[in-house]
Amino acid sequence: MRNFFKVVFSIFFLVSLTPCVKPEKRINHQNFKSIPEREIKEIKLTGNSASKRNEFSGLSWWRNKLVLLPQYVFNKNNIASGKFYLIDKARILNYLNGKDTLAIKPQSVKVKTDGLEEFGRYGSGCEAIAFDDDTCYLSVEINDYSSTNAILIKGYFNGTKFVFNPATEIQVKSQTGIPNISEEALSLTPENVFTIHEANGKNVNKNPMSHFYGRKLNFISEIPMPHIEYRITDATYLD
Repeated sequence: MRNFFKVVFSIFFLVSLTPCVKPEKRINHQNFKSIPEREIKEIKLTGNSASKRNEFSGLSWWRNKLVLLPQYVFNKNNIASGKFYLIDKARILNYLNGKDTLAIKPQSVKVKTDGLEEFGRYGSGCEAIAFDDDTCYLSVEINDYSSTNAILIKGYFNGTKFVFNPATEIQVKSQTGIPNISEEALSLTPENVFTIHEANGKNVNKNPMSHFYGRKLNFISEIPMPHIEYRITDATYLD
């Protein structure tokens, strides 16, 4: 169910983004077509990936593989420490169309965590990932027990190992100051990386903003977000 809500709210955000980027242009939202309801089909996993301790917090495509992002990648005491999981797209399609409905065992891939151990404590963790070919961008929630913020970090995937460069870290301060709430969603435009805060409701975030960065994680601008009365925990790529 959680991933279903991610998709629904991600699509809602992307539909709403255009009028926010160009507020001077009025758009008749009645012209948008409604999204037909689809039956939810649970995909069963097996192996270490099936453990609830993974607390998967993000999904993203790398080429023809779906990357599953555990929250506690940097926590050495967690089953998911030091690895992401990958599933071939063809295997997912075969499951959905009924050709192979056995539980799927994702491939585990090593994540180099050198220099990132400080983000391994509980209350912190990975929240979102996005890919530009082999380059990847990661949003990590950081909780220092007095405030919750986020960092963005850049890395790469060579097909066998994820490597992130601590020197690329930038911090994104919380818009709301709510504990355990940060930049929970991450996506790409052709030229930019952008983040979305988890809480954007009128009562908790008076002026929600999406933060836009260049491919080198240099700050570009803030763009107004619509008030959305649900937690946003992931986002699809723009069409």
